[in-house]
Formats: sequence, structure tokens, C-alpha cells
Amino acid sequence: APAVSQWVASARLLARDAIAASTLADERKRLEGVGWYKCWLRFALAGALAESAAAQGATYDITAVFDELVVDTHPFTGSPRACDLYAIQSLITKSLRRALRLLHTRDEWQRAIAAVSEARSGTATQLDREDSGPISASSYFSVLLEHASTPVASPLVVQTLEQELVNEEKGGTYYSNHAAYRLRLARLHAQISNRPRAIEHWRAASVFLLGYGFRKDIALFDVI
Repeated sequence: APAVSQWVASARLLARDAIAASTLADERKRLEGVGWYKCWLRFALAGALAESAAAQGATYDITAVFDELVVDTHPFTGSPRACDLYAIQSLITKSLRRALRLLHTRDEWQRAIAAVSEARSGTATQLDREDSGPISASSYFSVLLEHASTPVASPLVVQTLEQELVNEEKGGTYYSNHAAYRLRLARLHAQISNRPRAIEHWRAASVFLLGYGFRKDIALFDVI
């Protein structure tokens, strides 16, 4: 993880230097190959260049940046495999957060959210119905919740995260996971001042949290 973190930081620094353009072009060629890890590295590099362009008031194609995320979403190809990227989940989340801040139009938001959603679902793996993958549910919700109050993005964010809840509950998981999803959506609707919907999700989360306890779990005594 430290080496990858240093690579991302170096890419962002070099992207601000016009003299380093050829170096970054060579690095882009080196990142060709199979696997989602390579996709994400290309995404991070393209995002660094877009950040630099935005800072200079130049034009940039942000949708092309997000397109890199969906070139290869198979969880078990490449080295390292997408299912083995737990150690850099925080770096992946930060890169998504930075790129989302460069979006402006509804079309850009629509395409970016679709790309992140496809990358998340395509690279995800499950063991006994527990969420896993390079873009975790927590990361997915957190980067989108940041823009819940952004006028051009808000309707898309709400629609996307509500659909994520439908998909999760359709497949079934542990009550604690159901509760986590509901609480995230309660926070979403609280942010956009939709109090009735926020309360609805909060109450549903409460039911799930009290549905059952784990072995020797004494949390119920706090309620009693």
C-alpha cells in the first residue's frame, strides 16, 4: 500500500508539470494489461491529469476518466486480482472522491455513477453474503453521499442509492448489513431534508438491529 500511495502522489505531482508529459505518457503505456487493478491505475493517472487541467482552467474529458474503471471488471483476472485489493481500498476511495469533484453536467454525473456502479458490481465478491471487493458498500455510499445536496447530482444520487438498497434486499444478507444500508439512506434523506423518508429508513434499521443478536451478544440488555 505505501508504494501504491507514493505512485498516486507522484502521478498527481507530475501531472502539474508540463515537462513531465512524456513521462506520464510512457507510464500510461506501461499500465496496459488485463485486470481491474490496471484499470484503476489508469483511472488514477487520467484523474490526475484531469485535476491538473481543471486547476489551469483547461478542458478535460472526465467521462473518459471514468470509462477506465469498466474496461475489465472481472474480479479474478490480473495480478493482483480485484478481489485482493483490500489493502488499497482507502486509496481507491480517495481517487473516486477526487474524480467525482470534477463533474459538472447531468450527463457527466450519469455516466460517472454508471461507471462506478458497474465497477463495484463487476469486481465484487461475496463470502457467506458478506460484501467484499475493491469498492466496498461503505466507500460507494460515502463518495456519493458527499454530493447528495449538489443540485445537478442529487436526483441521480438518490435514485442510485435507493436502487442499491433494493438490489441488496432482493438478494438477502445479514440483518446488520440491512441495517447499515438503511442507516446510510436515512443519512442521505436527512441531507436533502426529506425527513419522512429519513425516519422511515431509520425505523427500518432499528427493526433489523433488534432482529437478532450474535452469540453471547448482550446488547439487548441496553434496550431493556
